[in-house]
Amino acid sequence: MTETQDRGAALEVLLWCSVAVALLTEADLFAARVGLLVGSPIALVIPGLAALVLVAVTLVGFRTWNHRDRIGWGLALVLLAYVAALVVLSLVPPVARDELTYHLAMPQLFSREGIFKESLGIAYSYFPMLLELQFMPLLAIGSATSTKLLHMLYGLASVALVFRMLTWSVGLRAAATGAVLLLTTPTVAILATRAYVDLAVLFYAAVAFFAVQRWHENDRLRWLILAGLAAGCVVGVKYSGLMVVAFMTLGVTLLAAPSGLKPALRSAVVFAGFAAIPALPWLVKNWMLTGNPVFPFFGEIFGGSSFHEMARLDPLSRRRWQYGESWLEIALSPIRIFITGKEGDMQRFDGVFNPLYLLGFAGALRREATRRDGVFALIAAIFLPAVFFSHDFAARYLVVILIPLTILTVEALARMQRQSGIPIVAALCVAALLFNVAHFALYWREVDPLALLNGTRTREEFIHRYVPEYPVVQYANANLGPTSLTYHVFLGDRSYYWETPFVYDQIYYASGVRLRAALGAADGCGVARTLRSEGVTHIAASEQLLVRFLKENLDEDERRSWIDFQASYLRPVFRQGGYGLYEVVAVSERGECVLRGPAPF
Repeated sequence: MTETQDRGAALEVLLWCSVAVALLTEADLFAARVGLLVGSPIALVIPGLAALVLVAVTLVGFRTWNHRDRIGWGLALVLLAYVAALVVLSLVPPVARDELTYHLAMPQLFSREGIFKESLGIAYSYFPMLLELQFMPLLAIGSATSTKLLHMLYGLASVALVFRMLTWSVGLRAAATGAVLLLTTPTVAILATRAYVDLAVLFYAAVAFFAVQRWHENDRLRWLILAGLAAGCVVGVKYSGLMVVAFMTLGVTLLAAPSGLKPALRSAVVFAGFAAIPALPWLVKNWMLTGNPVFPFFGEIFGGSSFHEMARLDPLSRRRWQYGESWLEIALSPIRIFITGKEGDMQRFDGVFNPLYLLGFAGALRREATRRDGVFALIAAIFLPAVFFSHDFAARYLVVILIPLTILTVEALARMQRQSGIPIVAALCVAALLFNVAHFALYWREVDPLALLNGTRTREEFIHRYVPEYPVVQYANANLGPTSLTYHVFLGDRSYYWETPFVYDQIYYASGVRLRAALGAADGCGVARTLRSEGVTHIAASEQLLVRFLKENLDEDERRSWIDFQASYLRPVFRQGGYGLYEVVAVSERGECVLRGPAPF
């Protein structure tokens, strides 16, 4: 190994620091659960350390970029232009669905209440929240933009790690091509503009793959330990990290197999054992609280408490009957996600990768492929059906596979260049970049951040485009006090912008259940009394969806109760754009209802 191929002691130290920051964040979980440091400026130390480490990883990872090469300079300009565009897009208010329901809504709720506290009324509060704990102090000082930028840093650090890995096998120019390919991948670029957590999944997976490769090369135990810890950090970010741990444990076993069965099993145990360290706090916490370590999922498997979910179609039936796809289209889904995906369309996987990544699979199938090539491709290959059959098949749930696929794809391109010459490879790379840029340009045009930043569109107008009930939210924030409790019905669990107390149904991905239970009362007064007994003072709803729900789900007795309830005990307070806020009539100490009217519907 020459000096120019130095693997970088500084980078290794920084990767250990990144894991240490994750463990420190998990220590903050225990403090937050008893109300310590929540909303305190002291808690800003954790996201500050995370940002510092990620910036350092990025700078050190890109340290060997070839500044004397014209193509290297051109690719560097592409990277910098993308980063600048991503920063601009990050300046707009949070409007992505998962920001409003979970990734920002939950840490903001905890920060407002001064304690990290799970709630049976909010399934999301039981999810792993390593990154949300880093978001929490940033939201406490009113800086949603900084949460987006922190998430972006995880993505940039991931790209730097992949660049560094590729410099060892294919040289600086090809490594720069891989860095550009990964950052400009539509799903990665769009995620970098949002306060999601998937790029933290990408980063810790990149650390795990980086460390596994170093361990495979030199058989030093510290790299295997680092790989296990990093894989376990993925679990702390998202439940899907359990698949990362499982599949990478398999990969470690296969990589060590030539040394014999015992060394292979020993390596697998070491990897999985250290992966358990950052993973267990989240799993044990939920097991102690609910009897289910992955609450609210798989209650039928693990037992214990669980949300009784709506009947959900299995993946095959959903694509067959809900989307009207043929069996051939369903079978080709793992390939289509690289080619025909579309942001914002769940039928089209809510995102897209790039067709060029398929070359990575092909390269791993060649006769001369190394064991590492086969293992990396295998992990990516089994991740696809595992996500398909366990979750909605969305591109962001699969970002982990982009780490091994970027490495395998760029190495395949390097071999093609040696065998077929530069023109063919250059054409493929240009086509791949144009594919990425075209998707990003469509997203830029849709968001149109400059219209907001130059004052052409107001902040309220921008948010209203994506949050149709926003006028109702503004009215409630201005007029309802802290003693109110608003029941959200068919608002899609979007709660980030609500500043007053709220509640929605305990059924994951469902709505109207609390109302349906209340309609079991004999009359409208009983409905009002039932809701009031749960503390509900107001109802906020999508009128169209609520009316549809009432028409399709009520029997004759429930319908009579609803008619009586809405006519006499539900007062419209504010309505706009098909959304409304209604007051549930007060109930006297003797349980008598006070008539209000008129009917809001």
